[in-house]
Amino acid sequence: MGNEGPDHSVIPLEELGGRDLPEPGGDGAAVPVRRAPESLHDPQNTTHEELRDALDVPDWSPRQPVGRLHLWYLIEPPSTLLDLIESGTRTWSQLDNRYQLGGLAATPFEEKEFSRVQAFAKAVEAWKDAWHIGRGRPVGREALEETDAVTNTFIDGVTELAKELDGDAEALLGVIREREDERVQGFYSSKADDLEEYFLEQGYLVRQDPLSPEEMWQRVLAGLASEIQEGIVAAEDLDRLFSYLSLSEIRP
Repeated sequence: MGNEGPDHSVIPLEELGGRDLPEPGGDGAAVPVRRAPESLHDPQNTTHEELRDALDVPDWSPRQPVGRLHLWYLIEPPSTLLDLIESGTRTWSQLDNRYQLGGLAATPFEEKEFSRVQAFAKAVEAWKDAWHIGRGRPVGREALEETDAVTNTFIDGVTELAKELDGDAEALLGVIREREDERVQGFYSSKADDLEEYFLEQGYLVRQDPLSPEEMWQRVLAGLASEIQEGIVAAEDLDRLFSYLSLSEIRP
């Protein structure tokens, strides 16, 4: 009875590990995940820092959902981190899903330990929100194809420039207006004006200055005020977290 229906193949559950499943992204879409190493280091003889290379931990960008953050950034005890990795749980979204479905019993943590992990994820979310103030949406080919300001003559070159500039609309407009790059030589000033107007209307360009490092740091501290007051995390812990993420601009 279980084998009836359209053509399909049956894979025994015991042959399917967590590493074979796609990871849900923060926007609900499935995104690729890195396979776990076949053999992990002995947690008794491996430091948290050494595990970064051993686990091939990917960098994280504030343009990504916090859910994609690798657990290495949030969990320091090697034994706990490796247990989760071996079970197929690598990112914050995966761990949070386990908690939402099964509570603490579905995680290897005691309540206070998990509260600390949650606080770290909350801190990254607060920093991400602060970082986006004064920064527009990233520009890519899809955005450029939606406007008549970029003709077929320039679409490939402008797309390349946008990628090189990490989707920064203001920087892209600067290169276009200078017209020194051969890929935008001949780009009309009137079309550059049209492109700027389009960027403003669609949120790719904003007329607001980004927050200073001090302002961003204060927003993080404000967002974590209760956790700091309750002793779940300290400012020094957050300093260390952001050093892992290489977010040097978070602290003044």
